[in-house]
Amino acid sequence: MATLTDPAEELVDACERLIRANSNHSGEHALANAFGVEAWSKEYFQIIFCLVEQAERVLDALKAERPSEAMIERAQIHTNGVRQALSGPILSTPWNNAGSTRQLLREHTPPIAMLSPTVARVSSYPKLSSEEIADLVADIDQLISWLTDHQLEEQDILRRALIDGLVVYRLRLARVGWLGWNYSADALRSTIGAYLALDRGQHTADTTPITEAALKLVGGLFSKLWGVAGVVHDATDRVGTAIKLYGMVTMVRDGTPIVAALTHQLGSS
Repeated sequence: MATLTDPAEELVDACERLIRANSNHSGEHALANAFGVEAWSKEYFQIIFCLVEQAERVLDALKAERPSEAMIERAQIHTNGVRQALSGPILSTPWNNAGSTRQLLREHTPPIAMLSPTVARVSSYPKLSSEEIADLVADIDQLISWLTDHQLEEQDILRRALIDGLVVYRLRLARVGWLGWNYSADALRSTIGAYLALDRGQHTADTTPITEAALKLVGGLFSKLWGVAGVVHDATDRVGTAIKLYGMVTMVRDGTPIVAALTHQLGSS
């Protein structure tokens, strides 16, 4: 049976990775080195966003269990502490100084670890091994390479959306190692939106073999990712069911459904 993890445990693992980091420089360099990215690069800010988002996810999962207001307030102190530790002014502090990211994480990480049993009742999923992560990253790399090499003709804006979503998810999976169903679906939001927009036109006379191949390849990756995450269980429970579980209502950016926004851009281009 696979070992399970949850958002709180994953956040704690990431924070402990940072706490263990040794550096004579400021926090931004320590964080960048810990996750294998360049300080102040796009990937660096994506890692910070990823950690901050996970802190919010922990609090949301806790609230779903309807604990006392006092427990929520105590938990929020510590999730906010993690967010503060990852803020610009704190990250610019030397790593081993008082008030540094490292010190704040040492203070706030243990209480978040204690939330894990409660959070796991709301959200738990298999914990990936390094081999499983490498396997999934290789699949994503192959799909990105295929999409890069193949035009989708009049639907090329959707190809760009597919690639952009996969690139972001690859970074999170490869550098942070998180998979969970809700997390995967959120990280792949633009890819899911582009997939659904392509699927809407799949049966028209204009559908090309390359578009059909793209749908098959992207759908296959969704099935594999969410199968590992414990959402898709067998060959009959595939992408369509998984996307319904995700819910179209969550695929909204700036108040506009992604599929509608993409198809509007296609129609006006």
